[in-house]
Amino acid sequence: MGTKSSRKAAETPESANLAALAKLTIASYETLERDLRARIATLERQALRFETAIENVSQGICFFDASERLIL
Repeated sequence: MGTKSSRKAAETPESANLAALAKLTIASYETLERDLRARIATLERQALRFETAIENVSQGICFFDASERLIL
């Protein structure tokens, strides 16, 4: 019986450390996911603004790449 309680006492700090690590992992994931969703929303709003601007230009627009080739 003494061996069993000694084993439990030895496992408790490890279990506590694993539980704390799991909580930190979940919190980190949730933070990253929240940040990613916010960035996606920002990019979607920006894309909509650009799309609206381009659709409402009365003249043509040309886009060139770094090599000065017409791409759009």
